[in-house]
Amino acid sequence: MKNICKLLTLFLVVFLGTGCDKGFEEININPIQPTKIDPAFMFTNVEVSSVCSGSNSVSYPATIIQQHQTPFLGVLAAANVNQNSDATASGTWSTYYGVVKSLVDIIANTNSDAGRQNLYNMTRIWKAFCFQILTDSYGDVPYTEAGLGYLTNNFYPKYDTQESIYLNMLTELESAVSALDPGGKIEAADLFYAGNIDKWKKLGNSIMLRVAMRLSKKNPQKAQEYAAIAFNGGVFQSNADNCIMKFTTSIGNPIYGYFTGSEQANYYLNKTFVDFLKNTNDPRLQVISVVYSNPSLAWNDPAQVADDLPSHQIGMPIGYDDQTIVNAPDYPGKAGSGWKYSQVKRNVLVKQDASCILISNAQTQLLLAEARHLGWITTGTAESYYKAGIRAHMEQLGTIDAKAIIDPALVDAYIASATLAPGNELNLIGSQYWVACFLNGHEAWSNWRRTGYPVLPVNTYPTRDIKTDFIYRLTYPSSEANINTKNFTEAVVRQWGGTLTNNILDNKVWWDVD
Repeated sequence: MKNICKLLTLFLVVFLGTGCDKGFEEININPIQPTKIDPAFMFTNVEVSSVCSGSNSVSYPATIIQQHQTPFLGVLAAANVNQNSDATASGTWSTYYGVVKSLVDIIANTNSDAGRQNLYNMTRIWKAFCFQILTDSYGDVPYTEAGLGYLTNNFYPKYDTQESIYLNMLTELESAVSALDPGGKIEAADLFYAGNIDKWKKLGNSIMLRVAMRLSKKNPQKAQEYAAIAFNGGVFQSNADNCIMKFTTSIGNPIYGYFTGSEQANYYLNKTFVDFLKNTNDPRLQVISVVYSNPSLAWNDPAQVADDLPSHQIGMPIGYDDQTIVNAPDYPGKAGSGWKYSQVKRNVLVKQDASCILISNAQTQLLLAEARHLGWITTGTAESYYKAGIRAHMEQLGTIDAKAIIDPALVDAYIASATLAPGNELNLIGSQYWVACFLNGHEAWSNWRRTGYPVLPVNTYPTRDIKTDFIYRLTYPSSEANINTKNFTEAVVRQWGGTLTNNILDNKVWWDVD
């Protein structure tokens, strides 16, 4: 019996070691599983992922520049009470470095492919857009070594200086725009422009203008040089040029869930923003703002009453929490579990299928107004660009939803009165840029830090994590301190000196330091 068992064992070993191994590799490969992804489809995902969620864009940027406000503490404690929340402040970092990994991969797979050079250069342009948000938000950030973990096993990237990042973004944009070829492959998977190269050239130049103007007080010579290059190359001229991420009810705008879901009774329009629109008789107020009879109810609930009469709008003031708000001047009282303060119209600008306008003609025209005022471009007048920017934003709102179309007669009347008063040009341009960036908190915050306009009241909430008047940057994520410790430490000390305790909200980034 033992011999039989030995023979049987030997037979099985031989059989399994020879016969069963035949074709082993083939049968373990899924014949329909893709082994390589078309980089154009990766770029499509990048475009969708480049839109900030509500918490990323509202809790800090849009609240810092006083367009939105919540009185709640706890998980909502952020810019509303000048407190640092690592989980919230790190949201922008997580979002855009997630996008950067894909961008770097696309660039690596297209840079030597002669047939995909348009995609390669489109990706370079969009990489600059994403990195501007990252470096504007935090300061020095990983740039040249970012996103290389899979490609080179570099999981601990160094932090580049903001100055070097900005200079490289400008040269990258100039190079990428000039290399775009209308005769090359049209990347139809592009969600912004369906691969239209003329549109992408305008987009690249408009981003270049934005990047250049950010250097206006730190390196005005470089700012002037590249503002002129962007302008001469061709920037946005109409709302048809706007860079838009279009959403549907299936793939919804990420800000929708914030304003119409979990936080619908918690976030209100800020008093500073509402008062500015009211005091200037701005027709945009009526399509942006509404007082709901019960903020806890959905906008389409039969019991919900929506009052959008401009004279009835009242913004929530800063400096109060949910307990002390009753002491605020002109306190309007409760409305269900919320308050009778104005909110953004949920069924118009923040509905599920509302488009997100990432870069607009309105912003571009207002930047040109500033550049012309400074003498950096010589075509047109500052006032003509100023008026064009205001008009573009008023008309832009109607492209998001027909309910946001403003009566053209009201637009014309407002534009007719919008003159650039001598000596007050930068304040007027900056204030209109602030309005034109509504629901685009990162850009509104960055331009406000650069220009100082509009002049905002100080949030004096008593318990806060800043020593100065405002929040000027977001803090690096604690995960960076724990994992990428060496490079994190070098970046903090290089920028603000001292110790790691200088990773704080009120330190300024390089281009914001006078």
